[in-house]
Amino acid sequence: MAIFFIGVTLYFFSDALFAFFGFTLDSFRIGAGALLFLSAVALMNERPEKPTFSPDDDISIVPLAMPLCLGPGSIGTLIVIGASAHNSAERLLGVLSLLASSLGIYAILHFADVIQRRLGHVGMAVLSKLTGLLLAAIAAQVIFTGIQAFLR
Repeated sequence: MAIFFIGVTLYFFSDALFAFFGFTLDSFRIGAGALLFLSAVALMNERPEKPTFSPDDDISIVPLAMPLCLGPGSIGTLIVIGASAHNSAERLLGVLSLLASSLGIYAILHFADVIQRRLGHVGMAVLSKLTGLLLAAIAAQVIFTGIQAFLR
């Protein structure tokens, strides 16, 4: 639920963030795409960093919801998509997409042990690299869209 509510908040207040900080959508696309690309590179890495938690930490909000599921790349993407939505139908589609993504994250986390046992170490490594490759392609598209619009 935290992922969905944080995502919807960022999605709907993206225009206010642009107005407050004074940057353009195209410059933010370039920056968000670069962060998304760095996330893709981290997924392609053979040994991703393992976060450490203390027993007193509430991992349901921090660090599970924010840095892991909604990191800088996905936050930037949400803000770009939110600022690009111009009518009610696009906004509704964005919220429904966030809901579907949040439910997908919940399902994956709920069945993580089963998925890991079925895929094994090699399967998880392949899945991580494939996800990193797809994320890199999305990041490149976001960056090139920002550069193309910025140069006009």
